[in-house]
Amino acid sequence: MKNTTDVMLTCAIVESRFKGESSHQICIHRVAFNNGKFALIRSVSNICFANGSVLKRSNQGWFLENKPEKLLPFEYISDQESKRRFRED
Repeated sequence: MKNTTDVMLTCAIVESRFKGESSHQICIHRVAFNNGKFALIRSVSNICFANGSVLKRSNQGWFLENKPEKLLPFEYISDQESKRRFRED
């Protein structure tokens, strides 16, 4: 029988900003993961999370302060690339 463990992945919101037209703004977050990687993420609900907030991922999904949160797909990138894309996007 195979044992599965619930591996917790966490990331902290480093910075957030709105972009786009005032009638259709989206919130982009630059996050730092506990595994040393970075990413730019967006929430399905398009809510801007507070800087310093921590998102956690378990087998059940993503959570912010123990509340489920759906994120759009993202990719890991380096710290420098995340800074560049955050400024440019």
